[in-house]
Amino acid sequence: MKQILLCIFCSLLLTLGTKASYAKPIIPNADWHNDYDVKFYKIDLNVNDTTPYVAGNVTIRSQITISKLDTFRFDLYSGMTLDSVCVENQKQFFVRSGNIVKVLLSKNMLRGQMLSVVIYYRGSVYSSGFFSPLTSKTDNIWNIPVTWTLSEPFGAKYWFPCKEDLADKADSAWIFLTVPNNCKAGSNGTLTAVQPVDGNKARYEWKTHYPIAFYLLSFAVADYKDYSFYTKLNEKDSVLVQNFIYNRPGNLDNNKPLIDLTDGLLKYYSSEFGTYPFWKEKYGHCQAPLGGGMEHQTMTSLSSFDFILVAHELAHQWFGDLVTCANWQDIWINEGFASYCEYLALDKLYSHEKAIQWMIEAQFDALNNPEGSVFVPAKDQDNELRIFNAALSYKKGATIVHMLRFELNDDKLFFNILREFLNKYKDSVATGQDFLKVVNRLSKKDYTWFLDQWYYGKGFPNLDLSWKFYNHELTIISKQKSSSSYTPIFKMHFDLKLLTHHGDTLIKLYQDQPQQTFIIPLNHQVDSIIFDPQEWLLKQVSIDKVPDLPSFDDYFQASPIPFSDELSIRFKSEPIKERMLKVVDLNGNVIIEQKTKKKMDILLNTSKMNNGVYLLYILDGNHTYIRKVKRLSKKLNF
Repeated sequence: MKQILLCIFCSLLLTLGTKASYAKPIIPNADWHNDYDVKFYKIDLNVNDTTPYVAGNVTIRSQITISKLDTFRFDLYSGMTLDSVCVENQKQFFVRSGNIVKVLLSKNMLRGQMLSVVIYYRGSVYSSGFFSPLTSKTDNIWNIPVTWTLSEPFGAKYWFPCKEDLADKADSAWIFLTVPNNCKAGSNGTLTAVQPVDGNKARYEWKTHYPIAFYLLSFAVADYKDYSFYTKLNEKDSVLVQNFIYNRPGNLDNNKPLIDLTDGLLKYYSSEFGTYPFWKEKYGHCQAPLGGGMEHQTMTSLSSFDFILVAHELAHQWFGDLVTCANWQDIWINEGFASYCEYLALDKLYSHEKAIQWMIEAQFDALNNPEGSVFVPAKDQDNELRIFNAALSYKKGATIVHMLRFELNDDKLFFNILREFLNKYKDSVATGQDFLKVVNRLSKKDYTWFLDQWYYGKGFPNLDLSWKFYNHELTIISKQKSSSSYTPIFKMHFDLKLLTHHGDTLIKLYQDQPQQTFIIPLNHQVDSIIFDPQEWLLKQVSIDKVPDLPSFDDYFQASPIPFSDELSIRFKSEPIKERMLKVVDLNGNVIIEQKTKKKMDILLNTSKMNNGVYLLYILDGNHTYIRKVKRLSKKLNF
C-alpha cells in the first residue's frame, strides 16, 4: 500500500449518516483461528458505482483442523444485516458478538473434514479517510462515480464475511459482481465471463486459483474502459496487463504512456525476484480516487499512474502478496521492500542519479523520526497510522534494506537472498526474523546485530568526523552518538572518498565503538574527504579538517619515539591559554589526561600502558595538535 501523506492523516472520524458506520478496528480474539483452514471463498454480490451498499452471499469452504468442531466462527461487521447462515443447505442458528459471528453446527465436524458455509447478508458502510473499507466517491477530475474496497489492515470484515487471519490464505477465490450495465467491475484473478442479468445488469465473474490473503480480495466498480496488453516475461511466459480505467475522453491518452511503463517494470522485477508470481492470470489496475494505491492481488487499485506509485504497488505482488507479513508488527516485509523497489526501479529504468535523489529524500523522512523503530511495537499493532507510518514502515524500512545491501557488499548475494526468501515463503507469511534466517544462511554470517539495531532498534547515528593529513598519513577520528538512547551504538561500515590532486580514492572503514581513530598511509596529499558518497547510510554527519597549524616539531617535541615507561613532552612556545594533554588509544579511550598549565616540560608515566599505537593530543585554545606515537616495551620476552 502506498498513500499520499495528506490522505494518511485525513480524519478517520465517522461520517454522519443513517446507515451503519465504520468503527475503530479492534484485533479480534484469535482463539478460534486454529479451528479451520480456509480453502475457498466465493463472493457473490450486487454492487454499484454510486453507493457503498452490498447485498448477496459469501461461501466459505474450509477444512477442520481441530479434533472436533461444534461452533463455526467468522468475522463480519456488526453493522451489516445478517439474513441467514446455511450449512449443507440448512439454515443454522447463529449468535453475534461484536464483529464475530458464531454458528452452532447441527453436528460435530471432525479434523480433516470439509465444511461449506454460505452467509447471506446486506448493508452499507459509511466512512471516510484512506482506510475506509468500502467507499463510493466521485472522482472530481474526471467527474465519474466509483465504488471500491480497501481491506488492509482491518477492513475486510466490513464488506464480506471472512476469517481475518494473515496466516490463513485461501487456496482460491471467486468474486462474482453484479453491476449496472453502464459499469464494469474489476477484481482478482481472471475474468472468466460477463453474464447478462435481469434489470439491465451484468455479472462479472472473476476467479483466482492462487493462494490469497483475506485483505487482498477486492472489487472496484465504475464506468470503466478496458485497456489491455501482454508483457513477455521470458521466452515462454507472457502475462496479461489488464487496466480498467475511467471511460472518459482523454483519460486513456493522458495515462497510456505511464501505464505502458508497467511492461518494463514487470520484466525488470521478474528478472530480479523471479517470474511475476501470478502470470497465469494477470496483472492490472483499477482506477479509483483513493489518494494513493493498494496492491490487491493481480489488480491494484490506484488513483494515478505515477511511475513511483505503479512501481511500488507492482513490487507488492512479490513483497506482500506472494509473501505476506505474518503479523502487522512485521509490515516491513510488505512496505519496506516495496518501497525499496521504488529505488531499484528508478535506478534501472531511469538513472542512478534519480535513484540517489529518491534515497536522499527517504533518508530525510526517516531522520525526522529519531525515536521510531521499523518494527511496530505491540501496543501499536492495531493502529493503522502507526502500522503504515510513512517515515518508518516505508522510508526507513527501505533505507535499512539498502544498508543491508551495502553491508553484504555483494549484489549477486543480495538479490539471491531476495529470491530465496520469496521462494521459501511463497504463498505463505513471514516475519523479519524469517528474512534474517535467509540472510544468515546464504551469507554464512550472523547479521542478528543488524536487525537488532536497525529493525528493532530506534534512531540513527550522528557522526562527527575530524581528519588530518600529515607526513603521508591520513588520521580520521570518528565520534558517534545515537539519536535514541534505545540503540546507543550503531555498528557500521562506511565509505570515504578521498579527493587528491592525483585522483580520487574510495576506502571502506568499520566502526563499532563510540569513538574510533583510523590511520591510513597515503602517498598523496588529501585535499578533502566525502563521507558515504553513494548515500548508502541513514545518518547525520559533520566533517571537520583539523586546521593546518605550525608543525608538531615547531610546537613541541615528544621523546623517545617509540617510548616505553616514560614519554617526555617539551614545548617550544608559551601556551595561548591553558594547555590540555591527552593520550588516546585508537578506539577513542582516554588513557592519560593532564592539564599542563604553563609548564614547558612534561614527563608522563606510561609504564602501565600496553604496547601499541596511540594518539597524542595537545589542546591549546582553539588549536588542536595530534601526533601518532607508539609504545614499545624495552623488555623482550623469549
